[in-house]
Parts: sequence; C-alpha cells; structure tokens
Amino acid sequence: ITERIQSRYEKTPLAKRLVGIAGLHQQDDGLVVAWDGLDVKNSKLSTILGDANEILRLYYLSSHYKQLPKPALVDRMRRAVPGLPFQLTSENARRFRSILASGQMLAPILRSMDEAGLLERLIPDFANAHCLLQFNQYHAYTVDEHTFRTVEELTKLQDDQSEFGRVYRDIKQPEVVLLAMILHDLGKGFEEDHSEVGAKIAERISKQLGYSEAQQAQVVLLVRIHLLMANTAFWRDTTDPKVLIDFSREVGSLENLKMLFVLTKADVTAVGPGVWTDWKSELLVGLYQRTAEAFLSSDGPVQESKIREEKRNEILESLLRDTSIDPEREEDWLAREFETLPLHYLVETSAREIALDLENVTRLKPESTHVEG
Repeated sequence: ITERIQSRYEKTPLAKRLVGIAGLHQQDDGLVVAWDGLDVKNSKLSTILGDANEILRLYYLSSHYKQLPKPALVDRMRRAVPGLPFQLTSENARRFRSILASGQMLAPILRSMDEAGLLERLIPDFANAHCLLQFNQYHAYTVDEHTFRTVEELTKLQDDQSEFGRVYRDIKQPEVVLLAMILHDLGKGFEEDHSEVGAKIAERISKQLGYSEAQQAQVVLLVRIHLLMANTAFWRDTTDPKVLIDFSREVGSLENLKMLFVLTKADVTAVGPGVWTDWKSELLVGLYQRTAEAFLSSDGPVQESKIREEKRNEILESLLRDTSIDPEREEDWLAREFETLPLHYLVETSAREIALDLENVTRLKPESTHVEG
C-alpha cells in the first residue's frame, strides 16, 4: 500500500524525468520499458489485464529487462487476476523456469508476482503460506516472507566470495535448488511433518513445471531433508564417522550435498535478524567438507577417474576462454599437471579458478617466488 501511494504522489526531479524519457523503450506488443519500471500502453492494457497468460509473459519480460512492473500496474493486475482462467501449459511452465534463472532479480519478481496474485496460480500451495505465523522461538517472519528472504539470500551467493558462494557457482543446475527453496516450507500449517507434506507438494509442482525425472527427484529430496544439514551440523558430532556416513547416505550424492549446503545457509540466514553467526558458518562448512571427502573416498577409483575426466574437459574449455594458454601446444605439460592435481582441489575449485591457477604456474621462472592469495 505504501509503495502504491508513494509512486502515485511523489514528484520525480526534472533530471530523472528527462533521463526517463530519453531511456524509454516501447515494445510493439504494448510493453513500455522505462528507467523506473515496466508499464503497458493504454491501448493494450485491457488485452493484457484480460489474460493471465499475458500477465505471466509480462513477468517473463520483466526478468529479461531486469525491471519490475510499476506499482500502479501491479495494483491493476491484483484486481484482475482472481477472475481470470489460468492453465499451467508447457509454454507457461517454460516461462516460469526462465524466471527462475533471473539471478538476484528473482526474489523481487516473485514478490511482485505474489502481490499480483499470480504466484499462487502457478504454485497453488503458496496461498496457504500467506501471513502464516510460525509459533517458535526462531522464526521472525511469516512463511511467505521467510520464503522470499531465503530466495534473496540464495541468489546473493552468486557474488559471494565465501565457501558458500564458491559452491553455489559450482552447482550445475541452480534452478533446481531455487525451486526447492521456494517450496521448502509450503508444507507448514498442517498436522503432518511439514517436510513430508512439502515433499509431496514438490513432487507435484516440479512435474507440472516440466522438470526432468532426475530434477524432480532432486527437488523432492531437498525439500524432504532441508532441515537435515543444520540439525546435523549444530546438534551432532560431525567428526564421528558414523554421523558422516548416515548423513551422506541421506544426501545421496555430491551434487545434492552442494545444493543442500547453500539451501541450508540461505534458510538459516532468513530465519531472522542476527540468527546467522560465524560459529554456524564454521560448523556447516566443516560438515560440508568432511562429507564431500567421504563421498570421494567411498566412491572409489572409478568415480575419481570420472571426476578427473569431467573436470579436465571443463578446465580445457576455461583455458581457451579465460587464459592465454593454448591447450594443444601445452598438451603434454597439461596432462602431467592434471595427474598431480589433488582430487579435493578439483572438486572444491571451479574450472575457471583452476585455469587461472595453471596460468600463474606458467609464469613461474627458475629461482623465483610467486604468491597468490
């Protein structure tokens, strides 16, 4: 309400108005992209407000242009959406999957879609999360607000320089963990364990959104065990081999571990102000690293060979793209280097960082010292 009143009555300085006019871009379909948000030309307003599919397409374009719809437009959509028919077609599912790939714009777009009443048309179970209080000593926010904040925290990791950011950038399919993050608490408010209810919701929604069976299984698993890593790290002795084995069996794979690691960080941080501490960070990082090593040691030499081969191909691509090294000319030297790189380093370090490290090695001269930190 405050945003709508402010946008309606605040006066924009002349300089900004001139910049806005100069930067105006109009689409043929009626969409107006300006410096202060997206709007729709009056001639096309009734067409877009009369079709929920067109409103979803507007948010799809919002993720493309990195601009949110203006508050007045959101207000109009909010009044129109409840009376509109909507079906989650394959095209609509594709658009929503594309929105999930919009980086740090994702949380603001989801908030706006929720205000417009569109998010619960895509994910009907989200209606139950609205203003749902969490009666415990930890959560400071309602379920819907907590969910948006977890997505904000998760997408921030793209530019984070800590272990959490490094792992997030190394996840092969970040849209899977982002969808799990949106769904992880939608099972709250029922008599059953919310993780089990949420897993059933995740199974249905991920299938409707057109994800592969393998991706569906990952989303369901992440929702079902989304509390496991925090509970293990904060309440168990993670130096106990049995604890690590039990935990790794529940997680299932190294890629699942990476997604659960960053999901847990975002979930704990978004519980309330001051909840995230260096102590919790240290415990989670320790559990992640020990479990990653356990996966590597238990999978044996066949898995190690597979990891080395996959990472080698990624590094060769990065060498061509990010460095001055010619992989063909340095083929013999690179082969020797690949054999000596520690497995943990290959798993824990992005291909680009390894390529840059190798480039630094080529610059070494006899009797010289070179330090990178």
